[in-house]
Amino acid sequence: MKLNVETFYSGNKSCERVRLKLRKYCEETTLHGFKYLTQTSKYQSIFWYLICIKCFILCVLFIYFQMIRYRDNRVTTTVKTTNFPVWKVPFPAITICNSNLVYKSHTGEIIELLQKFNIPDNVIEEYFQNLSNTILNDEISRTTLNLEKSIRITRILEREGYNTNKLMDRLAQPCSSILRKCEWRATEVDCHKLFKKTKTTGGFCCSYNYQGAKNTNPAEENQIFSGGFGSSYGLKVYLDVEESEYLSRRENSGFRVLVQNPYDYPDVFLYGSYVDVESKISISLRPLILSSAEELRNINVKSRGCLFSNEKEIPWSKYYTVETCLKNCKLQVIWNMCECIPFYYPVSDKRFCTIMDSSCVIKAEKKFVNMRIDSDDEDRLRGIFVCNCPSLCNEITYTTTVQMEHMSFSDIAETDNDNLTVVSVHFGSSGIIEFRRNEFITWDTLLASIGGIIGLFLGGSIMSIIELGFHLVSWIWDCKVPSKSISKRNCKVPFKNIPSRNKINEFGTFYISELYPKGWYPPIILFGPHQHGLDTNIIARNFYYIQSSPNFCKVLIGMNFAISLTLID
Repeated sequence: MKLNVETFYSGNKSCERVRLKLRKYCEETTLHGFKYLTQTSKYQSIFWYLICIKCFILCVLFIYFQMIRYRDNRVTTTVKTTNFPVWKVPFPAITICNSNLVYKSHTGEIIELLQKFNIPDNVIEEYFQNLSNTILNDEISRTTLNLEKSIRITRILEREGYNTNKLMDRLAQPCSSILRKCEWRATEVDCHKLFKKTKTTGGFCCSYNYQGAKNTNPAEENQIFSGGFGSSYGLKVYLDVEESEYLSRRENSGFRVLVQNPYDYPDVFLYGSYVDVESKISISLRPLILSSAEELRNINVKSRGCLFSNEKEIPWSKYYTVETCLKNCKLQVIWNMCECIPFYYPVSDKRFCTIMDSSCVIKAEKKFVNMRIDSDDEDRLRGIFVCNCPSLCNEITYTTTVQMEHMSFSDIAETDNDNLTVVSVHFGSSGIIEFRRNEFITWDTLLASIGGIIGLFLGGSIMSIIELGFHLVSWIWDCKVPSKSISKRNCKVPFKNIPSRNKINEFGTFYISELYPKGWYPPIILFGPHQHGLDTNIIARNFYYIQSSPNFCKVLIGMNFAISLTLID
């Protein structure tokens, strides 16, 4: 017996295919509620459609909020410990500057040079007296300055090889004259071995443990630890102001003492403490430690809000710090406006500013004060110059408590000099607070949160995603089946539960109601009796069953057919 099969298309093939495949997915998926979308009852289907849509929208919204939180709150800072041992904290840098910038004993060579050019002594003296104010760009006593004569002296000195940097270096008070006695951990040491001449915003000063300069000797970069707290575990220095050597001062006779991170550029006038003559000052330190997990390196700088020390370079500094970055930004503003740099910056490849540039430098400094410290994409697009100086991810800041008193008779007797100033710097307590910056939401935490949201609203899991992927791949693969019309095909089909031959005329046109994945042959093909008086496009609800063969299935897969059957002996 043979079954003659004649096929032709019926209805919109693409829409019907999508509808039936979505129906199949809803019936087989493990997502909660989707199987109820195929209910025969219209009202039940509408109810579950609304429930599933609302749950899906809520799921998407919660995932969106979680992603925003993950993007904007990547880092959290917590207190790691309130009792970090002080003996593990590096000792800070100490910078000492005399208020006097022109050491009288060092002016002889300059005076002789200027006298050769017939510069009167009173004009030379006036030049020296105003030198600190003009070189450090102060507007103090500007009215008393004979600008024309000062410009002439400056030009003479520059022709003779004395630019501003060399001049101020030559006139600075030597550290050996300032430091009369030094003690480290209650043991007297050679001051020359501890302190070295350093450029600061106050001119040439004496610094201990400053390691930020580009030309720092690598052998001197070892961190220094005090080993304890209290005045016996710190630095103690005896300073000689040598007021008789004063020729050009910015303020009253005395010193500026700055305690800072060893890698920060010394800004003595902004952060330093003033120390009067014949006084005794005790500076108690309480460090604050901020450390960051190494995993933060994988987060972009904008999200984590900080930089590791090797992620940004300052041209004239060995290490990046916020203070040094701001000073470099200020230097760039001055250079852009005046095409010179103040001598106190440790830069040697640019022209140093002179008295002729003072007005321009003052304007540039005022402009810098009104600048923004941070930057964004909009500013960069508009070409606005801003200082982009994020904080350090690993940083130690030193807060100070200063106690000052007059020298006692025992101190004077000990030094045999009643004109000394004593400065003691030490840690004030054994316990230090350490803050720790960690990743707030890690990728696995984000994945778990998203999985929980999907499970809460839709009952989904990783298996649901795999299941969806399987159906999508199956549908894509099924689309490769040729969609052209098939006119006739003969195939041998064994029948099951076939009605008697005399009822063969009752067979009529029927339609396939399901689509099957390509490569899988349905064991049963559904068809129904001819419904007299009804449109043959209506799929019959009462079905007989025919066992199919692979050849027959290849004709039917993926299509919506109307088939005419004829039994042939």
